[in-house]
Amino acid sequence: MTEAQLRAQTRTGLYGAAAALMAILAFLNYRYGLFNLFYTSALFMPLFVFGAVFSIVQFKKQLEETGHEIILTIAVLMIAVRLSQGQPEVQHWLYPLSLLSFLVLSLKSAFLFNGITLVFISLLVIIVEDIFQGTLFFTSYILLAGLSGMFAYLHHHKTRSLVELSITDPMTGAYNIKHFEETLTTEVCRSETTRYPLSLISLEIDYFPQIKEVHGQAQANEVIKAISRSLNGMIRAGDSLYYDGNERFYFLLPFTPTEGLVVIAERVRRSIEEQTWPVVDSLTVSLGCTTLKTDHETAQLMIRHANEALQEAQRKGHNRVSLSAKS
Repeated sequence: MTEAQLRAQTRTGLYGAAAALMAILAFLNYRYGLFNLFYTSALFMPLFVFGAVFSIVQFKKQLEETGHEIILTIAVLMIAVRLSQGQPEVQHWLYPLSLLSFLVLSLKSAFLFNGITLVFISLLVIIVEDIFQGTLFFTSYILLAGLSGMFAYLHHHKTRSLVELSITDPMTGAYNIKHFEETLTTEVCRSETTRYPLSLISLEIDYFPQIKEVHGQAQANEVIKAISRSLNGMIRAGDSLYYDGNERFYFLLPFTPTEGLVVIAERVRRSIEEQTWPVVDSLTVSLGCTTLKTDHETAQLMIRHANEALQEAQRKGHNRVSLSAKS
């Protein structure tokens, strides 16, 4: 299961649980004759059901994971309206909403959401009730949100470190082949939806088997590491570098048409040729390039086209850029 799938499932499950909780509250409030609270909880149910459906659609359509701030803000405004109408008990519903925000929003958005909610609702409670109740709410909410935020912060950074370890190649520091396949699949789906160009470069060091034979595996690995550092320094913001663990690199270039792709690939080839390298002093690379077509081309087919273009560059004498005929 990918990280995106896990996030989508988590959000869907949380919104579903929140909708179920509101259904239970609506039933209990109706049973005991608390009709104002019944109507309030009944209004929350479709909001959280929408949140669950929205999370699924975002993942299926590969959309940006935004919009959840609006859903939670609507929930806060609904509570604020009920507070202003003389239902102070609904302010307690903000506590689980605070916890929910740290689970469905990014860490920065969750802190911002809770900060605005804290100030806004505290002032409203002071106006509707009195300063004592406002201070009491402010203190209790900031303690809950603060503790939740601290645990969310620690979890976020620990998870981020683990994710970085799981998606990077330990020798080169570039992203590994598993992450490459997942990212490329995502970018292909997004490109087909948005119609923006997506390009891919496949790169190998020329005559690398001979380098290993002459200098040994350990020294050849040093060459790979040096190449990786150099390639990382060449990539633009938004582009990404991958290493397949078998002496082949990939550049993934979103928003890059064929014309720009060839220019970038040639610049990489020339830069590698002009540098001085450890162990071998000088070396060259061959590059295969392809751009996604919009007729339902898969990620695996795009990789195959790039590798075929790479093989064509090697057949023609190495140290050159070859563009896939299928681009």
